[in-house]
Amino acid sequence: MLLALAGCTFLGQPGVPSDEERDAYRDALARRESDPQGAARSLAVFLERWPRSALADDAALALAKLEIARGDAPAALGRLRAALRAQPQANRSDAIRYELAKLERERGDFAAGYRVASEIRLSQLSRDERERVQHLLAELAGGTGDRRAQLRWLVQIHAEAADDDARALVESEIDELVQQLDRSELFRAAEQAGKRFPAARLRLRLAELAVVANDADAARAELDRLERLPLTRDEAQELRTLEARLGLRTPVPRAELPPRLVDLADVTLPDPALASGTLGVVLPLTGSFAAFGEQSLQGILLAAGVFDGPPPANRDAGVRVRVRDSKSSAEGAEAAVRELADDPAVGAILGPLSMSETAAAARAADAAHVPLLSLARADRGAPASPWAFRLGLAPELEAAELAEFAMSELGAKRFAILYPGDTYGRTLEGLFWDAVEARGGAVVAVASYDPEATDFKDPIRRLAGFVLLSDAEQRAIVERDKLRARARKLPPREARAMLEEAGALTAPDGSPLPPLVDFDALFIPDSHENVVLLAPQLAFHEITGVQLLGTNGWNHPDLVRIGEPHVEGAVFTASYHREVAHPMAYEFARRFEAAYARAPDALAAAGFDATNLVLARWIAGASSRAELRQHLLGLRNQPGIAGVLSIDEAGQALRRPQLLTVQEGRIVSVQ
Repeated sequence: MLLALAGCTFLGQPGVPSDEERDAYRDALARRESDPQGAARSLAVFLERWPRSALADDAALALAKLEIARGDAPAALGRLRAALRAQPQANRSDAIRYELAKLERERGDFAAGYRVASEIRLSQLSRDERERVQHLLAELAGGTGDRRAQLRWLVQIHAEAADDDARALVESEIDELVQQLDRSELFRAAEQAGKRFPAARLRLRLAELAVVANDADAARAELDRLERLPLTRDEAQELRTLEARLGLRTPVPRAELPPRLVDLADVTLPDPALASGTLGVVLPLTGSFAAFGEQSLQGILLAAGVFDGPPPANRDAGVRVRVRDSKSSAEGAEAAVRELADDPAVGAILGPLSMSETAAAARAADAAHVPLLSLARADRGAPASPWAFRLGLAPELEAAELAEFAMSELGAKRFAILYPGDTYGRTLEGLFWDAVEARGGAVVAVASYDPEATDFKDPIRRLAGFVLLSDAEQRAIVERDKLRARARKLPPREARAMLEEAGALTAPDGSPLPPLVDFDALFIPDSHENVVLLAPQLAFHEITGVQLLGTNGWNHPDLVRIGEPHVEGAVFTASYHREVAHPMAYEFARRFEAAYARAPDALAAAGFDATNLVLARWIAGASSRAELRQHLLGLRNQPGIAGVLSIDEAGQALRRPQLLTVQEGRIVSVQ
């Protein structure tokens, strides 16, 4: 019996290889690079001599890889199958199954490959090895037509992903697969997922298909389920889009805009000779933002009366300015505010410029109880700061002004939004959508894109109705594209006829095929760098004849230098433009050019306005820091070069932006 047991052990679990076996195997492997044919012969001899060696599975795997490398896949298939039959539980058996499954895939037998790969012991693999096997299993499952199994494997990869980048990659695969599932597959997968990922994606797709089928009840049922699921920002955006298409969104109250500067008459600038006090200034005067700090400082010095003549004889009269360098850093800004605040004569501090510097400076201002008038953009997400005021443009008023102008002056009623998927883009997308609906308009198409993207094909096609298409519509589009491609190779007359034939193709129900530009205006909240890349691609994908709308990031000479003619007629916001028709704006431009021999810009206007804001309060009798703060809180309709300014109880500016447009290759004021 002992002999029998020993024999079974030898046959099922090979023992430790002898020194001769080790030397022969090592010598064969050593020749793989320099003499692959010789190495293959040596490995074949090894397997003939020691078929039950503990190294037999290693030798079979190495020999199969050499056979694959020389293009002999049938030999490798036989080799790997034989190795599994001989030693199904050997230490290299999972690697053998992996290679065998790949060979089955390449020969088109996905079912056989899936059976083999399913036997791989995933728990014994490293994370990277397990991910490779799971990807193979997903691909093989898809090849067999079992898309639900394919989805399960991709979800498993997502659950075990090492980082956000890896998760994002597999999410794109999952999104692509979800688009291919039919309603029954989607429903079963969604029921199985429950509240776990990717339940929201599956329910959104079910709702989309219900919308396409004009089944409003089914769509509403899926939207009700989605309301109870955790959603990402993009999923929440898709939910909003579907709700809007079904008329389920509740409009937000319409925000009232401050008056425009051109609507105010008989307003004058404060006279610095009538004010008395010391202004602290914290701006980036060295470092990467030094040029911007210098521009703002020029506006501050002009408003403070530095160029108005000799200082007053009375040392207690007039405005004094103490300037400190933030060094283009948050730490430098905070230190500069602390230093200035230690001087009791400093009644207020102007600056800094960036949001990060402002956050640090605000902490120091709160600690010292000194008013800080930052020139940074208004930020609703910033921590509460009782002594800091942010005077830059408020995004909600940019959105409101654009919606108001587009609807009341341009007659737009239906809008699309194309936005970068970052915090700024998502914020403006929501604010503009609310502003449109509050004024009775409709947002009918929405798409986002990677902020780092240079190719915008996919989001543009989503805007133009290339999603939610039936199989028949997709086939018609493929046929149309083929006709257009053939037309490019024909003589002009024949090409025109074929293009007309392509243009006449419709969906099976007679409706037109995408692109469907069923919106009057397109809002793009991004920088001019991205807009000049995006605008030509809109035209290429046949998004033409719509009004382009943008935020103040568009306001740059390169918009027209690079973007023309694709941005002609576009309308966008700005904090300042020298052509605004108002006597106060003309006077500012005249004085600035006399002092600096150049035209003023938005940063100079911002510094000028911030200074005048303090001077007007000092002239009105605010003699202490606390009194100045109280005067600023709740301020209403203070005229300024960069617009009429109000300040809410949270210290955020409510300034109506100016509107600019591109006219014959120039950026000009709408007003």
